[in-house]
Amino acid sequence: MKKLLILLIFSIYTIANEGLIEDNCTNCKAIFSNTNTEDISTKSPHISNEEIGDILKNALKKIRLYKKRKNSEIERINSRLESIKLEFREYKIEKEREIKNLKSELAIYKKLSKSQKELATSTWIKIVVEDGVDIFQLAIRYYGDRNKYKQIYLANKDIIGDDLQLTDGMSLKIPIIEPFKEQPMFINMD
Repeated sequence: MKKLLILLIFSIYTIANEGLIEDNCTNCKAIFSNTNTEDISTKSPHISNEEIGDILKNALKKIRLYKKRKNSEIERINSRLESIKLEFREYKIEKEREIKNLKSELAIYKKLSKSQKELATSTWIKIVVEDGVDIFQLAIRYYGDRNKYKQIYLANKDIIGDDLQLTDGMSLKIPIIEPFKEQPMFINMD
C-alpha cells in the first residue's frame, strides 16, 4: 500500500515540477530525490500517513482547480473558434458570390469589346424614350434583333444602369450599324 502511495506522490510531484501545480512539500521533494520506491517509513520516518493524506488531498485540490481553469479556457477557445469558422464561412460565401458576379460581368465585357470597336467608328442618332419602351424593344425596332441591345447599352452605358432600365424622357444615342432601320415614331435629334 505504501509503495502505491509513493508512486502516487511521485506522480503528483512530477506534475508539480512541470508547473502544473504548486508544491509546498519539502518532505516530498526530499523523498523523491532518490527514485528507489522502498518502504516510505525506512526513507523518511518523520512523515506520517496523515501527512501523506494531507499532501495528496492538497495536490488533488490543486489538480482539480487546474483542470477546471483549463477546461474553462478550452471552452472559451472552442467557442471563439466556432465563431471564427462561422465568420469565415459567411465571408467565403460572400466572396464566392462576388467572384461569380465579376466573372459574369467579365464575360459580358469580353463580348462587348468587339461591339465597342464598331461603336467607336459608327455614327448615331439621338432619340428620346417614350411610351415605356425598354432597351430590347429599341434593339428590335432599330436592328430587327433583340440581342443587339448591347450596342445601345454600350453607346449609353453612362446613362443606362446595369439593370438596363429605361425611363420616359431619357435621351439615348442609337448607333447606326448594319442592319439599321430609321423609325419615324422616335424623334431624331441628330
